Amino acid sequence: MQKVNKKEHIVTAALDKLGEQTPIKGKWKVYVSGDADGLLQLNYNKKNYPFAVVLKETLRHDHIATFIKKPKATEPLLVITANIPAGVKKALQEKQINYLEANGNAFIRNGDLLIFIDGKNPAEIEKATANRAFMKTGLKAVFHLLNHPQAVNDNYRKLAADTNIALGNIKYIMDGLREAGFIFDIDKKNIRLKNIAGLLERWLVGYREILRPTLLLGTYTWNKVNNPQHDWKKLDMKKAGCLWGGEPAADILTNYLRPERFQLYTPQHKMQAMRALQILPDAKGEVDLYQQFWLEQHYKDFLDCVPPLLVYTDLLLTDDPRCAEAAQLIYDQYLKAHVEAYQ
Repeated sequence: MQKVNKKEHIVTAALDKLGEQTPIKGKWKVYVSGDADGLLQLNYNKKNYPFAVVLKETLRHDHIATFIKKPKATEPLLVITANIPAGVKKALQEKQINYLEANGNAFIRNGDLLIFIDGKNPAEIEKATANRAFMKTGLKAVFHLLNHPQAVNDNYRKLAADTNIALGNIKYIMDGLREAGFIFDIDKKNIRLKNIAGLLERWLVGYREILRPTLLLGTYTWNKVNNPQHDWKKLDMKKAGCLWGGEPAADILTNYLRPERFQLYTPQHKMQAMRALQILPDAKGEVDLYQQFWLEQHYKDFLDCVPPLLVYTDLLLTDDPRCAEAAQLIYDQYLKAHVEAYQ
């Protein structure tokens, strides 16, 4: 029996929900090659409507540009995913890109077939067997390897020291990366990372869903008496023990994005940042403070910024079109050559 992966569970869930809400039935076929992941044939009123399907575990604004650039196929494109943020969903509709969510929400057009369903709550998707490389601790190691691909050949003791991860966990993490297809053997003594683009996608999903929620120290607002929001570049980050992430880091690195939210990372206690930056606890504030999870000595100084990979990640996870544009600039300038060297 063919093993069903996590993405195919999304197809199954989506078709089940669509069938509950409409008289439409679907037949799914996996592609073994080509740009699409499979062919979906929807049947309604004894008529078939084929679609070339792209499967995504999550969907972001930056994916939309790749859908638009795809060469026109015989069948219309249909994106199937677990859940689509409201802003991304609106953009897909504006670009006339078909989508189907696992909860049955849909925007689908093909000839005389028109399906529009909205407002359903996110669906629970059956989880694939846990892979230690993409759990909380493993994601910290993945971040290190994405930034330093050559470190995959370091001995386990050095990897543990460089990532501040317990030595006993390193083998499980490396085994998980191998199992997921991101490591291959060059010879008996040397291994190499492969498909960094795919590993980057797994990092983005894991960081959003698993690691980042555990790092948030609090949400704050600027002190209104002495508000540095419009003069934030003059703040003494060394004194605060912080590094800029997300939107302010993108502004520093690209001079393109003027920040509306301010992401900060610190290895110190949050009180140091609160005193130095004059920020006050506020659940609706514009400043998000996170715990730093990497060892700074392994990363060169990016002008008081976190490593570009994390800036890119922060921007994409906002699901904001202007942040997605800045993320693409970060990718092109700091990450693209790195990713393409490890196909």
